[in-house]
Amino acid sequence: MEMKWKVITLLVPEMNKMKKSKTNMVDSEQYKYKLYKLLNEMPYHKYRITCRQLPVVLGISRETFRKWKYIRKEDKATIPADKLAIIGNFFEIRFEKLFNYSVPQVSFEELEEADRTHKNQNL
Repeated sequence: MEMKWKVITLLVPEMNKMKKSKTNMVDSEQYKYKLYKLLNEMPYHKYRITCRQLPVVLGISRETFRKWKYIRKEDKATIPADKLAIIGNFFEIRFEKLFNYSVPQVSFEELEEADRTHKNQNL
């Protein structure tokens, strides 16, 4: 009987580690947005309420919200900007931080140069 308790006491800390690292089980870097990671870092009861109620606030179905969590970087699917803003506000982060990739920056000078190059090619 004492041996069983010893095994259980040894397993409990390992099980707790597994619970804390559930986002490590799936590579969240493969997704276009950090929605998967942010949701899975929430305590379970908050996660459940969020997955039920945030789609209502966003005006979308639960299924659409679920699909958004799994949009891969190479997919053409996107989350509309107005919905990203609401999600960002919910997580108290700027919506740009929801992207799991670098958003390219473009300056006016680059646009001007591209415009000149385009005009020269059409001559």
